[in-house]
Amino acid sequence: MSSQRLPDELIREICLLAAVADNHVGFILTQVAHRVKNWVEPIVYNHLVYDKERTGSQRHFPIHHRPIAESISSFGHHVRHLLLSGSEDPITSVYLKYCTSAVDVAIWGDRHLPWEIVKFILANFSFHRFSGEPWCLFTKAFVSSPAFATLTHLDQRVACVGWPEFKAVTELPNLTHLSVDPCVELELIDGSLAGCKKLQIFVLLATGWHLDDFDSYEEWWKQSRSDKRIVCVAVANQENNWLQFAKGGKDMWAMAEEKCETWIESST
Repeated sequence: MSSQRLPDELIREICLLAAVADNHVGFILTQVAHRVKNWVEPIVYNHLVYDKERTGSQRHFPIHHRPIAESISSFGHHVRHLLLSGSEDPITSVYLKYCTSAVDVAIWGDRHLPWEIVKFILANFSFHRFSGEPWCLFTKAFVSSPAFATLTHLDQRVACVGWPEFKAVTELPNLTHLSVDPCVELELIDGSLAGCKKLQIFVLLATGWHLDDFDSYEEWWKQSRSDKRIVCVAVANQENNWLQFAKGGKDMWAMAEEKCETWIESST
């Protein structure tokens, strides 16, 4: 009896489904054949996380142990979701250099990026979503950069920024979703709601110690503010929540949209 070979298209679909279901399986498939590698690498390296504070080393998805400069130069162009977490670190610039196709970027822990990195980001990225602490990127001098022309979702993580500094955000042309720390000034909240012309969702994001009083805090906002774009969202694990969207799941933005819809429906 002669053996029958499956059609290439069917083999491709099977490999893609396996890579979507398990990134580690996808990584193994990249070692099978060059054509299979070309099929699954965009899925395997769709999202990438570097978390020095927690792991002490790079943490790719999937995990492997080649030197970072060698490995990321070969797959960085596939990355669409990039999370860099930890205190100021020179590896940050390496990831940014090779992952310029990323449209969903989070930079946590680096409040003051070196000027060379700021210039590189502004010249080479085109963001759809950005989450982070480096407020230097969102000054009046930079918000008109092409890097932010397509930005729709901004998660701003510095509570100490006042309205005079934050006001530049109102010049982002396509901003529809904005998230801030619950401890920001009321002037910043009111100014953002009035100034961001396309804003649909304004999230007060509770994490860490804010979770203890979240229910009472949320109830106070419902009673005291009439603008139904304001939504309180609680997130226990920020990294896992960020990864939900990268993996096609529900993140804090989706949670906020659902809450907003429910609030509007209940009040009509």
